[in-house]
Amino acid sequence: MGSTLILAIQSSTHTSHLPSENMSAPSIAESARNRLNNACQFMHNGKTPVYESTHTGPQHDRVWTSIVYVEGIEYGRGSGRGQDSAREAAAVAALAEMERQYGRSF
Repeated sequence: MGSTLILAIQSSTHTSHLPSENMSAPSIAESARNRLNNACQFMHNGKTPVYESTHTGPQHDRVWTSIVYVEGIEYGRGSGRGQDSAREAAAVAALAEMERQYGRSF
């Protein structure tokens, strides 16, 4: 227990240290997909968002575009270097649209 306390003190006093590569924290975009799912559960009677994804470009240089639909209505679009990042960008756009429509944050 004493070594854990010392480690905690050292990491809090040395701000130049970055987390280990093995440790991963959820990004803002990942939490946007969770927030969108939760918003849909609350505002759309449990309906889940549906993502439609396409890509352009050669395999080594693809650009993905995703569209997110809620109850068949487009709520957001996003692009990224991978399918997951495009979906997360679409979720961010969809949350902004839902916040505009409903006048509240999700």
